[in-house]
Amino acid sequence: GPCKIFAPVFEKLHQEYQHEFLFVKINVDDNPNIALKYGVSSIPTTVFLKGGILLKSIVGSVNYTALKPILEQLKL
Repeated sequence: GPCKIFAPVFEKLHQEYQHEFLFVKINVDDNPNIALKYGVSSIPTTVFLKGGILLKSIVGSVNYTALKPILEQLKL
C-alpha cells in the first residue's frame, strides 16, 4: 500500500538528513494516542515537529523531490 511505496523515500531522506533530524516511524494502530495528538487520520502522514510542536503535516505518499525542499527549509 501507500506506506510501502513511501518507505524508500523515508529511508533516503533519513540517510541524507540523519544528523539534522530525528526520523521516526509510528504504527498508528499500536499508537492511537500519538495519531490523535497530531491529527493523523490517513496513512502515510509525514509530520514535522520541533520541540513537540507541529510545524507541518503532509498526508499521502509524497516523493523525494517534494519533501527535500521542506527539510532544507526546516533545518535553517
